[in-house]
Amino acid sequence: MNNSLSSPSRGVPAWKVDPAARSVFIFGIYMVINGLTFMTIPNLFLPMIGLPTEQHAWVRVGASLVMILGWYYIAMAHHEVQIFFRVTVYGRIGIGVIFAIYYLAGLMPWQIVLFAVPDTCGAVWTSLALRRGVPASV
Repeated sequence: MNNSLSSPSRGVPAWKVDPAARSVFIFGIYMVINGLTFMTIPNLFLPMIGLPTEQHAWVRVGASLVMILGWYYIAMAHHEVQIFFRVTVYGRIGIGVIFAIYYLAGLMPWQIVLFAVPDTCGAVWTSLALRRGVPASV
């Protein structure tokens, strides 16, 4: 386990060897792509998923945060920061619960809950990978 921010000791990026790092790395890429999409062309994509176009900056503000978080995921996967992997499992499941509560309270349309599906799937993938551990040989 490498909890420092130094380069992985194996000479290859951790996400190529460690299944948990791989799951976090791929989820980070997903977050960066989503963030960039909603930062640059939200009004093209929002109607495609049944949501109204955005006239204010809030979608772009949220998308910027998602993109930055995605970069954190990528960096933590590269450096195999196991504690980060474990913490993200709870956070990604938590966002699904929060989005469901917002929907049930009438604060968000149901389509927003769909954004929690990849989070939940990614959290399950990371959790299972953490239980399996790193392969013995590379």
